[in-house]
Amino acid sequence: MRKINEENERIKRAYLIFLREAKGQDESSLDKVAAALLDFETAISFRSFKAFHREWATKFKTHLTKRKNMRTGKPLGVTTRDATLRLVKAFIEWLSTQPGYKSRISYADARPTSITMPAKPARRISPDLRNILRWLNARMPSD
Repeated sequence: MRKINEENERIKRAYLIFLREAKGQDESSLDKVAAALLDFETAISFRSFKAFHREWATKFKTHLTKRKNMRTGKPLGVTTRDATLRLVKAFIEWLSTQPGYKSRISYADARPTSITMPAKPARRISPDLRNILRWLNARMPSD
């Protein structure tokens, strides 16, 4: 059973209301944010956000690299990890502006929550029509 930190739950609820009312996000987006924040809390052992330390962001990054996809059992993809980190980063930045958290969390504390994307594979060049016809003619039986 998960531990519940009531203070964290209240501030998460305030953030979700902010996203819905001020940013106009829909319910599916809010569900993703709530799941990302729960994952973050799991990584930090449900400690109070008021005790925030910038190392938590790095710890969360490590947590995500070790986590497996529930359906496939494979490690989370880079895009999924990046999206989750962006959601948590936005929350930490918002949290740094809230009363009771301003003195404990700075805007820069969210900086470690970025991920290095792997290099894109080399772009494949598709054959043009002339090359396709040459290839087909070379393989067609002669009359």
